[in-house]
Amino acid sequence: MVELWTKGADELTPSGVDELVLFDRAIDQALLGSIESFTKEKDRQERSFVSMLSGSPDPTYLVDVNGRIVFANIATATLLGVPANRLPGIAVADLWPEHDNDLRSQFETVIETKKSLRGEVTVGAGSEKRWYEYVYSPVMDASGSVEAIAGVARDVTERRNSEAEIWHHANYDLLTDLPNRRLFRDRLDQQTRHSERTGAPFALLFIDLDNFKEVNDLLGHEVGDQLLKQAAERMLGSVRDEDTVARLSGDEFTVILLDIADIAQIELLAQGIISELAKPFDLGDGTPQVSGSIGIARYPQDGGTPDQLLMHADQAMYRAKKNGRNQVYCFAQTQPDQQKPNLAEPMTSA
Repeated sequence: MVELWTKGADELTPSGVDELVLFDRAIDQALLGSIESFTKEKDRQERSFVSMLSGSPDPTYLVDVNGRIVFANIATATLLGVPANRLPGIAVADLWPEHDNDLRSQFETVIETKKSLRGEVTVGAGSEKRWYEYVYSPVMDASGSVEAIAGVARDVTERRNSEAEIWHHANYDLLTDLPNRRLFRDRLDQQTRHSERTGAPFALLFIDLDNFKEVNDLLGHEVGDQLLKQAAERMLGSVRDEDTVARLSGDEFTVILLDIADIAQIELLAQGIISELAKPFDLGDGTPQVSGSIGIARYPQDGGTPDQLLMHADQAMYRAKKNGRNQVYCFAQTQPDQQKPNLAEPMTSA
């Protein structure tokens, strides 16, 4: 064959030409067969890939640069509530109007940066609310331009619920379900920083139950736990929704009263708690009389830091106990040359 190719046209015999034509045809057929084989292999791979994605439990989809669906698996169709065969050509934003702006912005970011983008989104509400993690990745063409965006989402609701449960256990009292010392301190720190910036006033109440030890000693810790739960409910019912009632430890509680400066209003709320705690508790016969002693510290009059406020409210509470219990005292901070610090002045008594 090489010898025939190297000969000039005038040197070729008819048989030689026939041999070259047959050889060329054989080469064309071989190339065609190779292309067909390659195409069939590509088709097989694509069919396998599509089959794998279609059966994936995770929503998986492909959209063009205009945000219109090119491919979507069954999980995506189930999530969007549209049959899979009807999804191609539909804009994702039209199916998810509440996330329209976010979707457009995210797709534009992937196209501009040519990088993957991760995030979280919620679907549904109430008991039907689900959390999804998603990843958008650019699909590049031969010239290096983004021709499509591939998306995959994963339902992480169980993980998020587990994380929320762990966080709740770490930040809420297991007995009363009130914020614990850790969460209380975080909220007090945040409120103090907020008030430093805005000048918003607030007050801190430190509450200790009177005669609680007698309940534990006479009736046992189970009854004491029931009393603490009932006392917590009464305190919650005596303040506003925006206020924080927390259990520090044992029979010690705190209340953060937001956006309140008028001492008369603070006194009224504190006295309401005193009145509720003085009512009989439903614990059976022989329950000792329980009441509450409350100390008050106001920001910024009685302290400019969380530590100062907590210390001064605690001191005012101990003054209430020392002077007969079942009453409210307010810490009065004055100039050192006028009056000794750490003085608690009575506001009301019951």
